Amino acid sequence: MRFPLPYSVARAAFAVAFALCLFFAAQQSAPAQTANQYRLTSTNGASIVPGTTQVTGFSCVATPGDDCIATVPLPFTYNFYTNAYTSAVVSSNGNIQFASASADYGQNEVCFPLGLFSYSIVPHFSDLSIGGAGEGIFTSVSGVAPNRIFNIEWRASSIGKTAGSLNFEVRLYEGQTRFDIIYGTVPNNGFDATVGVQRGGAADAAGAFTQYECRSGGLRPGQMITGTGTTASSLILEGQAIDMDGNPLAGVTINLTGALTATTTTDANGQYLFEGLTANATYTVAAEQGGASFLPASRTFGAYQGNQTVTFTRTILPEAGQLLISEFRLRGPFPAGGDPATGGSRDEFIEVYNNTDGSFVVNTPDASSGWVVVSSTSTTSVPLRAIIPRGTIIPPRSYYLVGNGSGYGLTSFASPDLFYFGDFPDNSGIALVRTSNADNYLVTGNRVDSVGFDSEANAFFREGAGLPAILTNDGQYSFVRRLTTGTPQDSDDNAADFLLVSTNAASYGAIQSVLGAPGPQNAGSHLQRNATIKSSFVDPQCGGFGATTSACARVRTANGANPTNAAFGTLLIRRKFTNTTGQKVNRLRFRIVDLTTKGNVVGGQADLRALTSDDIVVNDTNGQPVAIRGLTLAQAAAQPEGGGINSTLAPPSVSLSTPLAPGATLNVEFKLGVMTNGGFRFFVNVEAVTASATATPEENAADPTGSTKRTATGKQTTRRQR
Repeated sequence: MRFPLPYSVARAAFAVAFALCLFFAAQQSAPAQTANQYRLTSTNGASIVPGTTQVTGFSCVATPGDDCIATVPLPFTYNFYTNAYTSAVVSSNGNIQFASASADYGQNEVCFPLGLFSYSIVPHFSDLSIGGAGEGIFTSVSGVAPNRIFNIEWRASSIGKTAGSLNFEVRLYEGQTRFDIIYGTVPNNGFDATVGVQRGGAADAAGAFTQYECRSGGLRPGQMITGTGTTASSLILEGQAIDMDGNPLAGVTINLTGALTATTTTDANGQYLFEGLTANATYTVAAEQGGASFLPASRTFGAYQGNQTVTFTRTILPEAGQLLISEFRLRGPFPAGGDPATGGSRDEFIEVYNNTDGSFVVNTPDASSGWVVVSSTSTTSVPLRAIIPRGTIIPPRSYYLVGNGSGYGLTSFASPDLFYFGDFPDNSGIALVRTSNADNYLVTGNRVDSVGFDSEANAFFREGAGLPAILTNDGQYSFVRRLTTGTPQDSDDNAADFLLVSTNAASYGAIQSVLGAPGPQNAGSHLQRNATIKSSFVDPQCGGFGATTSACARVRTANGANPTNAAFGTLLIRRKFTNTTGQKVNRLRFRIVDLTTKGNVVGGQADLRALTSDDIVVNDTNGQPVAIRGLTLAQAAAQPEGGGINSTLAPPSVSLSTPLAPGATLNVEFKLGVMTNGGFRFFVNVEAVTASATATPEENAADPTGSTKRTATGKQTTRRQR
């Protein structure tokens, strides 16, 4: 929660006073194991063990779910630093405290040392909420004594983000000083998070804290950070060298300069370690391997305090076609209470899609601050619009959403990963370039993708002749790349690749839109899972039409009493979907990628509208009852005429608290209202959020140039180190 400064200061004082009224965690006698400080190391491929018991008894400074703390009893004595504890204080703002009870959300300190926290594990310290639907802190116990593990799971969201979009866990080990931090979903790669472990704050002895990250990003789904207690007394600097998919890189040279000069190479796990550092001295650490580029290039500490962890990521710049502008609009509907002079001109967004099977980490060829989305307003001026900052991770086949901070109106569907301010001019061309230096925007090779209109004079800002202009019409619409092959189409011709969808299938300027809906996606959104969540018949013995009470593949109903968007009844399509991802599916939905519907029919074809369906129980051909789950038409943008292309349907029965287990099946019903009889097409993409989305290993650790093949739809390109 953020307030104007005077109230923030008063609130901070209240939080401190409030903490004094709580019981601190119970300190016990000398533990079997002790630690002077902690080392933090990272690995990939971990999954969260879901909590089964929700923590209650929170005391909240503001509203329920915001800035809250609660005391949690531990199922065993946990050894932490030099003490042992039987209870802990958990905070909604992403930390565990064993000897303090602060609800601080970052208004006092952001980076370590954190003066209000004493003896604390900090997995994701930022301004979070646990008060939304399905959110909370949950615990469970794995294993048996004397080797139990206590799991503490956060189902949360950053303030202003979609409920349940952030998921992480801390594991405490019985009889050990060890702990683990596991990340399930981490929107925006943790750019708002501080991560580490702390003993007693700035006044404590050497090694009082170990900082892993301080709001610099770099966190990934499936990442596990392990804290290992050590009896060493001197300060250390350690870290890891990784590729863009998070895989460790062996043999990378790491140089330390400053008050101590030393050189080492990373081991088989990509790890390195420097010991014997002195407090308040200056140190610089840097990585090198052939001609490779690393992010950061180096890191300098002017007055070394505590222990620091620096991760070096070997980066490769994207080539044309490897990142796509996959959906966008430069104007939306007229907002309630909006300015008549601007209308919906600022309800705009640009969605970027990683069109390869490997991750990209944002870095630049000229040491500028990031990649930008720019627009062309004249042949002599290319104004800066939005910088995607260096260090941002865009995982394989995933999205990054840029939205207008002065008007974006689809937050309930997908919160932007990055806000910009100003206004992309209507009918202007837009381009994604891999530098934020305006002098280098138009340098050959820096453009990664562009889309523009036929009125755009500068071919840099369009592919092919461009899209027909839509003038300045307000409306609930967007341009979306065709998905008829399952992934965004990229033929280097904007007019062929993009389709204009709207909730009323109206004409906008020179374009007849197709019934559908905007469906922006962000870094935490569902990924296409057609290959691993496959469909089959609910009743294999009835793959054709059947009665309403049957489990047959199709059911045709006559016009009912309420024919809204179903003048000629409905077509019900029932399918079974099987989770073969090997992971729990926490969220599931179906995106319509092709449909004969208003604005997309020719003579003799049916006009169909996607509708919300209900849970029902039917009988198979053997007379056995079969449960069919209903699907809800997403209504972030109201669809009064029903759903069409790019609309999504989701089963409410699949959620973070009730996931679809590996190997489990789900029977669903697609309900299509029939407005005109005839032949039809109906295709969907299966989209899901899994328990962890581990990247596919692609980098060759023995190849210092980073050369590798990355397949992009319709193109085969080679990444080259620059």
